Amino acid sequence: MTNEKYTELVNLYADTLFRIAFTYCSNKEDAEDVVQNTFLKLYNSKKVFDNSTHIKNWLIKVTVNNCKHLYKSPWKSRVALLDEYDELNLCYFDKYSEQSELFNAVMQLPDKLRITIHLYYYEDYSIKKIAKLLSVSESAVQNRLMRGREKLKSVLREDIYE
Repeated sequence: MTNEKYTELVNLYADTLFRIAFTYCSNKEDAEDVVQNTFLKLYNSKKVFDNSTHIKNWLIKVTVNNCKHLYKSPWKSRVALLDEYDELNLCYFDKYSEQSELFNAVMQLPDKLRITIHLYYYEDYSIKKIAKLLSVSESAVQNRLMRGREKLKSVLREDIYE
């Protein structure tokens, strides 16, 4: 892969990968690390890609796997964050600012539900694509979407009646 092609791919997919990593990690710094590691893997990869969709899907799958590996690491299990998820992190989601209450509710979901909801609603992936990216069955994706919607409905309903 040429340096020009690599730079083009970084410019094209960095924001999308950051949003996915942030959705999974709920932490700006960890999300940045995950995206950086993903692009390092791309740079060192000798893989031949068929087209831009193949590259994007590969990058998302590597990003999700990097997020999973991050939270399995011994370092992460022993370190407590000084600053929890805060409003400053929302600046990376300007596109969704009008839906900040909904976005905050999505960010409170458990990891599996949160990443599935994000890929389906924010990144417009089909259930079949999400299943492939997350290495789960299509029925698992449908179940996660259903449970995520139910949790969001109850959280948002609580906010209305408070």
